[in-house]
Amino acid sequence: VFEKLVAAWISARMVAAGIGDLYLLKPIGKIAAAAAGAAVVTIGVYAAAAGQMMSMFIAVAERVLAAADLAKGSEFVGGCLFLGSFAAIYGTAYLILALWIGAVDPDDKERVLRLVRRFMVWRSSVPKAV
Repeated sequence: VFEKLVAAWISARMVAAGIGDLYLLKPIGKIAAAAAGAAVVTIGVYAAAAGQMMSMFIAVAERVLAAADLAKGSEFVGGCLFLGSFAAIYGTAYLILALWIGAVDPDDKERVLRLVRRFMVWRSSVPKAV
């Protein structure tokens, strides 16, 4: 550990980095906080409902595969659905937390919102007032 600290100190001196430059890492800290919070949410959902969700996804996979006359693979497909659902849970929690704590640049947020509005199928049919 001591050797790594010395190497980091020498590297910081070589690039003329100082304590005052730590504020540049603030966005990374916000991203890390959002990722950690999303992980806590995902672990909480996993602890609360993993068994029921896995059973439900295997049952759904069995029905879908039976409709397609496939007898094998329900556990694999159910497992994929299970993992996909937790990826969606993590991604949603991360996005909400990142927006909430300000880890996303306002310009980037506006670009994403424009893109979402552009591809929204369920747009309102009421014209905007000018």
